[in-house]
Amino acid sequence: MKALVTGGTGFIGSHLISYLLNKKARVKILVRKPDIAQKLFGKKVQLIQGDILDRPSLREAVNGVDVVFHLAAALGATPISHKEFFRVNAQGTENILKVCRKSGISRFVYCSTVAVSGDIKNPPANEEAPYNPDEIYEKSKCRGEEIALEFARKGLTVVVARPTWVYGPRDTRTLKLFRAIRRRRFIIAGKGTNLQHPVYVKDVAQGLYLCAQRDILKGEVFILGGNEFITVGQLINKIASLLGVELPSVKLPLWTLRPFGWIMGWSGKLLGFEPPLSPSKIAFFAKNRAYDISKAKRELGYRPKVNLERGLRQTLGWYVQNGYL
Repeated sequence: MKALVTGGTGFIGSHLISYLLNKKARVKILVRKPDIAQKLFGKKVQLIQGDILDRPSLREAVNGVDVVFHLAAALGATPISHKEFFRVNAQGTENILKVCRKSGISRFVYCSTVAVSGDIKNPPANEEAPYNPDEIYEKSKCRGEEIALEFARKGLTVVVARPTWVYGPRDTRTLKLFRAIRRRRFIIAGKGTNLQHPVYVKDVAQGLYLCAQRDILKGEVFILGGNEFITVGQLINKIASLLGVELPSVKLPLWTLRPFGWIMGWSGKLLGFEPPLSPSKIAFFAKNRAYDISKAKRELGYRPKVNLERGLRQTLGWYVQNGYL
């Protein structure tokens, strides 16, 4: 396999590249900052400096590859405008799809998110759950997925992967959760009974690889999650136990936090910083995110290998070893 990975210096992308290299694939990375990629992978990969919004660099990047893994995206906590979210996550996706179609790429794997389905009223949900995005990140990723599936209908072999809540080494989002719990500055918003569906990042890398390997129909969608889901309260208590801390038993009603989250979220976008509280962060405590992964198991041979207890321990170990905790 000769693969191009966009977003290869990001959390999931960097683990996917390591997985591909272990499978003896030849890997190219489209990067804006080559120094980060060089630090991660050295000379094991071919670097193309560019951007998904720059078509000339895209044409150079896809030249000679047979599979494209598209993971580059503006993430939910990024302090950018709504317009910029769509420019990166929707227009950027369309840009690379157009280049892939002209270049005759044999397979395109689009890394979406289960968040395109919004709050799950009757969990677990499967791939047939209707689109119901709420936050701007979710809406922009949903539009990117729609564009990818439109290209599938036009003949390009597109497969959509929807990871659940991904955690593991190099994850800075979960690091913030670990830090807040360790400092005993963490109070659960709401009852803590909503479901989250964790998946270890190396299991997601396995699933993405299988999306490119299996002979499946164009336009298929697969949810990539772990073997278990858990309430937010149980998750927080597991992390607190690993850290050896006892958290306050106080829980704040969600309605008391939502106005502050909205104000802080907008302030962060206007002033260019990631706020400590935002609608997307509050959603972690308010929305059910639990999913059925049987389709990926059945059609891809996907097998999550790392359970939550082991995964959290490995994640904590990486944070400590690298001086983050």
